[in-house]
Amino acid sequence: MVQRYVIDGALGVLNARAAAINWGEEQHGLGADRGRLPLQLRWMFNPEFGLPEQPFTVWRLRNPDISKSKQELANQPDWEPLEIVGLPVDDGWADTPYSLKQQGPITEPLSPIDAALRRLKLGAPPIGWPDHDRDGLALPSWDEPNIEKFFGLLMRGKLLEGLHSMLHSAPPSERFDFSIEERDDLARLMPRLLLNDVVGRPSGDGGRGRWHPLRLLAMSAGTDPLAALGFGFGTALDMPVEIGDLYMVSVRHRLRPDLPEMEFADVVRPAALTDPVPAPAGLFAARKSMTRPQSIDAPALETVAIRWDRPAALPPGALAPEQSEAVSYAIGRYGPEMTGRRIMLTRRPPEVGGWLTFTPGAIDESVPVEFLDHVARSATVQNPPRTIVAPLGFDVIYLVAAQDLFGRWSDWSEVAYSAPKDEPAAPTVVSVALTEAGALTVDFAWDWSDRSPEFVELVGAFADPPGAEAARVRATFAGKDQADVAGTDVVPLDQNRAPTGWGAPQDRPGSGPEVRFYRWTAAVPVDFADGQRWRDLGVRARGQAHVHQTYIAGLLVSQFGGTRTTRVWNPAPPPAPLIEAPRWASLPDAAGVGRFVISWPSVPFAEGYVVYEATETALLGAFGRPAIDIEAPFTGRMETLRELDFASAPGVVRGAFRRVTSDLVPQAAGVVRHEASLPRGSRVIHLFAVLAAGQNRTESGWPRAWGVFAPVAVPRLEIPSAPTLALDFADEPGRIRVRVGDVFPGGVVEIRRIRSAEPPADFDGMGPPLPAHGAPDGDGNVVFFDGDVSPGWRPIWYRAAVRAPDRPDDGVVGGRSEASAAARILLVPEGAPGIAELRVNEPTSTAGESLVSWTTSAPREATPLGPHRLILEVVDAAGVDLHRARRTLDAVPVAASPADLPKVPAAGEEHGIAALALPPGMRFYAWIQRPPGQTVRLTVKVVDPLGRIGRAATDIPPL
Repeated sequence: MVQRYVIDGALGVLNARAAAINWGEEQHGLGADRGRLPLQLRWMFNPEFGLPEQPFTVWRLRNPDISKSKQELANQPDWEPLEIVGLPVDDGWADTPYSLKQQGPITEPLSPIDAALRRLKLGAPPIGWPDHDRDGLALPSWDEPNIEKFFGLLMRGKLLEGLHSMLHSAPPSERFDFSIEERDDLARLMPRLLLNDVVGRPSGDGGRGRWHPLRLLAMSAGTDPLAALGFGFGTALDMPVEIGDLYMVSVRHRLRPDLPEMEFADVVRPAALTDPVPAPAGLFAARKSMTRPQSIDAPALETVAIRWDRPAALPPGALAPEQSEAVSYAIGRYGPEMTGRRIMLTRRPPEVGGWLTFTPGAIDESVPVEFLDHVARSATVQNPPRTIVAPLGFDVIYLVAAQDLFGRWSDWSEVAYSAPKDEPAAPTVVSVALTEAGALTVDFAWDWSDRSPEFVELVGAFADPPGAEAARVRATFAGKDQADVAGTDVVPLDQNRAPTGWGAPQDRPGSGPEVRFYRWTAAVPVDFADGQRWRDLGVRARGQAHVHQTYIAGLLVSQFGGTRTTRVWNPAPPPAPLIEAPRWASLPDAAGVGRFVISWPSVPFAEGYVVYEATETALLGAFGRPAIDIEAPFTGRMETLRELDFASAPGVVRGAFRRVTSDLVPQAAGVVRHEASLPRGSRVIHLFAVLAAGQNRTESGWPRAWGVFAPVAVPRLEIPSAPTLALDFADEPGRIRVRVGDVFPGGVVEIRRIRSAEPPADFDGMGPPLPAHGAPDGDGNVVFFDGDVSPGWRPIWYRAAVRAPDRPDDGVVGGRSEASAAARILLVPEGAPGIAELRVNEPTSTAGESLVSWTTSAPREATPLGPHRLILEVVDAAGVDLHRARRTLDAVPVAASPADLPKVPAAGEEHGIAALALPPGMRFYAWIQRPPGQTVRLTVKVVDPLGRIGRAATDIPPL
C-alpha cells in the first residue's frame, strides 16, 4: 500500500475544504428552484512546492473511525476513489510533463477539458449576493455568468498559456519563481480626471510587464469559485451525501528533485447546511485623499477608503466541520446622486456576464481590508445638460458582502459616509502701504490653480476709532481673467509683481495658472490728532470661487481673512532731545584721539538720532568774529561762544555744523548713549547737537537755545618733575625721618617702601603706597616720620613721586611725576645676636665625634656692614683647649637635606660645618672631636659686624 502524508495548515503542502450545500436553503430560499444537495470540495496545493504533474484524486471513506488522526485515516485501506481532477489540458500539452490521462468521475472518465466543463456546470453557484433595496431603489442583482462562455475565456486566457510555458520550460524546483515578461506595443494612456469620467492621453510606446503563472493560479483558484473548478482545484459531487462520510484529496509529487515521489493528502469532513460566511464586521468609511482638479473650475476627486475587519485565518482542523471563510467581496454604493446605486466591481466580458469579485491582498490579520472608491465631486444640471462642480459635498451608503470559497454570499453590511463641503476659496492680502499723503497701495493674490474667482472684495479701515472704514473695492471676475472694476483701481501684476495689462501673461513661463497677483490703489484721507505720532490702517479681503456662484448664487463666500496692517507716521518731526556730555573728553589715546560719550533721554516715537558737530573756529568764522587764541584759557573762550546769537541766526549756526553719524543712532529705552571722538591734536572747543528723526526720517527742527548744545574739548596732561628724597634717624628710636623736597605746588606726595638687599628698580613694584601726607611747607618739602618698620640687617629703601592736581576749569589733568632716586637706611637690631636650641650628640654621633646643632637670630648672608662671624670652642674638664674653629656665616654651606650634611670626618680631615633650612629658620650643624669616655664643654659664639657677641655653652657627655 502506498504511504500517504498529511501536511496541512498555513505552511502545509495540501489543504482541502468541503461543504454539503443546499442552494435552495441559501439566502432565505432565493435558490429554491435549484434544490439539489451537491458536495462542494476545494483545495490548494502550496505553490512554493511547485505544481504537481499529476491530477488530484478525490476519495470517500464510509463509516470511518473518527477517533484517529488525519494521518492515520489517510492510510486506511477502505478509501473509494470518486473523481480525477486536474488542469484542463489537451494534446497541445504533450510537450510538458503534465499528465494527459482522462479525468472526471471514476465510473465515467472524460477528457480533461470535458471534465473541467462538467465540474463548472455542476459546482458553479446558482445564486449570489442577496438583493438589497433602499428607499425604493435596489442595488443591481447578482448576475449568473454563462458557464460555457466563461470556460471558453478561461481556455483562451493568458493564465493557462502561462502555465503551459512554465511546465514546458521550468524544472519543478523553479516553477514558483518562473515568470513571464510581456511587452505591449499599444500606446499607454495616462489617466486624467475630467468631470465624472476618467479619460486618457497617449504617453509613450507601450509598456512591459512581468507575472508569475503559478502564483497567479494560486490567487485565482483560492478566491474565485469558478476559477477553482475550471483549473482543477475543486469539484462538486452529484451524489447522496452521508453526514458521517469522510473525503480525501490526494496527489503524487516531488517536493524537491532530489527527493522521491510522495503522495500527499488532506482529509475533510463535510457537514450539511454549513453556516454561510458571516457579513463583514467593523465596517467604516473615511476620506483617504483628495485629488485636486485637473483643470480650473473642474471637480476634485474624493477617494474614500471603505475598511472592514480582515477575517482570521482558520487554524488547521482535525475532523471538525469546516467553517465558512471569506475569500472575496462585493461592494455596493447608494449615491451620491439621488437615484444612484451601483455595484463597484469589474464586470466580466459581456458575453460571459457577471462580475469579478474584489480580492484583498495578503497582509497581516491586524490590518483591515481596504477598498478605495473614487468619487468625482460633481453634479449634472439641465438646460443644457452639463456636469458642474458640486461644492456642497455628498452623502453615500456603502455596502459590503463576503463570498466564501464555495460561492456562498453573506448578508450586506452597511456604513454611511458624508463628504464635507468645499472650503470657501479666499484671496490673500500680500502687502499694504500707505503714504502720509494718503496714497494706499494693496497687493493681493488669488490662487488660480483650482478655482477662478467670482469676485474679490477688499476693505481698508483705521484702527482708531475701531472699524472706521477708509476705502473699499469689489473686483468682479465671474471666472474671467479680467476684472470689471472701473478705472484703474485694480491692475494685474506679472510674475515679478510689476504692473501689466489685462490679458498679458501672469504665470511663470511653462506653468499653468497658479497664484496671480493684483494691485489696488486708492486715496485715503489721513489726519493726525494733536500729539498723535502714527495711525494704523488694516486691510481685509474676502472672495468667492466662480464655481460656487455658478452652483448656487452667493454660495460659499469666504469670511474676511486676517488683517494686514500698515502704519503711517505723522510727518511732523519729533522734538530735539536735551543732550548731556562731559566738558572734557578723555586724554588722547595712542592714536592721539580724545573720546567721550554723549547721552540724552530717548524721545518717544523717534526712529533714531543724528549727531552734528562744529568747532569754535567754524562758529566764530560764521559770525565774522576774529580767530581764537588757543593759548587763552578755556573759560574765557567759552564766554566768547556764549555771546554768539544762536537764536536769531539758526541758518548761520547750522551752516557751521557737520553731520558726524552716517546712520541713525538707534533708539533705546530710557537713555540713549553715543560715543564720539575729537580729532588728533585738537586744541579747540567742539560743540555737539543731537536731532531726533521720525519714522519718515524727518529730523527735528534746528535748536535755537544755547543750552541744547554740548561743548567738549580735549584736556591736557600736566606732569611735574621728580622730587628729591632724604632719610635720617629721628630723635625717637625706631623711627625714620623721610624728607621729600621739590614738591609740585598743590601736588600729592606718594611714598613707597621696601626692605631689600638691592635697590628697587620699579616704583610701582615696591608695594602699596604709604598713607597720604600733608601739603608741602613753604620750602616745597614734605616731612614724614615712619615708625612702622622693624630693625633688621637688610636695608630699607624709600622712593617718592608727586601727582599734580587736576584743574577742571583750565582743562588740566594732573599726572604723576617720575619717581625719585632710591634712598637707603639701615635700622640695625638692638643687642648682640642670639643663640638658641644648642643640641649635642645628635643622631649619627660616635664615641669620638659628636654632631652638635643650634639656631641663631643672625642672618647667614653678609650685611651692608659685613658678615657675622662664628666661633666654636671646646675645652676638657680641666679647662684645657681641645678644639677651636672660626668661620663667617656667609661662608657656611647650606645643605639641601639632612642626607647632605657633612659626614663623620676621617682622621686628619677638617671638621665640617653646614646649615640646613628647616622651619621656621636656619639650623647650623658641626662635628666636635672629643676623647672617648670624657665629658667636654662646648661654647658657640656669634659676633655681629658691630663686634657684639652672642654666646651659648653646654657639656658634651660621652656616649
